[in-house]
Amino acid sequence: MIVDANIWIARALSADAHHVASRRWIDQQVAGSVQLFAPLFVLAEVAGAVARITGSSSEGRRVYRALEVMPVLRLVSADDAFFMEAAALAAELRLRGSDSVYVALARRLGLPLVTWDQEVSQRAAAIIAVLHP
Repeated sequence: MIVDANIWIARALSADAHHVASRRWIDQQVAGSVQLFAPLFVLAEVAGAVARITGSSSEGRRVYRALEVMPVLRLVSADDAFFMEAAALAAELRLRGSDSVYVALARRLGLPLVTWDQEVSQRAAAIIAVLHP
């Protein structure tokens, strides 16, 4: 499964509305040794969001470093062709640029995207499977 940044952010922030559900879902995936995927830039997204919300750059670093070493998470780098595909999807589906990267990765790997984002869920459902934790 492709895991959107919003799942990791919710897991990291106890005040997030989806914290408990995100933590529980990720813990279940880890316990079941389910292989999870995310684009490499998820580290920057999560680090920035956590640091902004908490006001702590060290907390942002702590969270992205934990993701880097998570055994069930495979971080996927991309080439120019992949980003061109994501750009086309952004235009076609009217998605934010970062969201289009997750959708493109899900389509390329033939895996469902797990997200809390309702807009992404609605717009991408025609081309990929979209799940919520």
